[in-house]
Amino acid sequence: LGIQLPDDELTGAGKDASEFPPTLGARLGVSTSDNWGLFVDGLFSSIGSSRPNGDATMMHGRIGAELLYPNHQADDALYFDLGLGMMSVELDNADSFSRPYLSFGLGKRLALGEKTRLRLEARTDRTLGDTDDAFGKVMHQYEVLAGLSWAFGEEGKVDTDGDGVYDDTDQCPDTPRGAKVDEVGCPKDSDGDGVWDGIDKCPNTPQGATVDARGCPK
Repeated sequence: LGIQLPDDELTGAGKDASEFPPTLGARLGVSTSDNWGLFVDGLFSSIGSSRPNGDATMMHGRIGAELLYPNHQADDALYFDLGLGMMSVELDNADSFSRPYLSFGLGKRLALGEKTRLRLEARTDRTLGDTDDAFGKVMHQYEVLAGLSWAFGEEGKVDTDGDGVYDDTDQCPDTPRGAKVDEVGCPKDSDGDGVWDGIDKCPNTPQGATVDARGCPK
């Protein structure tokens, strides 16, 4: 759900023009790594116009990739997406037309529950290719969107300390970055020197030796 700022060649100006028409949409995405994902989505808008071409109904869909920071498991994450799409515009008083477009988006994803997220996004679309339709020019438009998403599988689980064990089963939730852990998320110290495996620069320290912060004998 959101609002759209269509190209002024489509809306015109005055009381009959839709300055910020409401927009409805749906999205399906899949995580491909900790930080990357793929998506397909679509939007629908009904746009009032003062132009001779009349009011417009716009439907468009796109496919693309998104980059999340810090990762998909984080409760709150920023994301950037890039997509290619096709828009279809039906006009009351002129021939309908379709155009491909390039889309950029920037947003924030906020956790509302274990598998529920609120997505807030601002994006811009720019049409590509020849312009031999009713408008004869490149079109730019903008959207501000808000929506709810539900995760399936393990996407909605959270791993706060990034040790590979999700919080709901992690018995050591504050493991230092880089430390190797066991199946319950607790750090391992194979040589017993007090410095965790993965962080220990001297992993085979003899028993009883005094070590520095890196795990190496003094």
